Amino acid sequence: QQLAFARALIATPKIMVLDEPTAALSPAKVAESFELISTLPSFGVSVLIVEQRARQALAISSYGYIMDSGKVALEGAADSLLADDRAAELYLGRGRSTAS
Repeated sequence: QQLAFARALIATPKIMVLDEPTAALSPAKVAESFELISTLPSFGVSVLIVEQRARQALAISSYGYIMDSGKVALEGAADSLLADDRAAELYLGRGRSTAS
């Protein structure tokens, strides 16, 4: 996976679109992936990530959109979405841990 990110960075992209980058990964690899993704902005790369693990994705994001049935249900600063009781109850699952 690190190799795939390194290869993508060779082209010096301004943005990377990641669709479910943690799908089918072990918990250890999920954590490693989110850590790696969180470093991309330091290379000047913006990241658009579509991810089922919403809490973990929002934890490394500056802004988020929560989709429901193909429509934007909530949007805003990632930390605000994580703190929003309605978002937590309806879309992020119960509890406030950063693990999903």
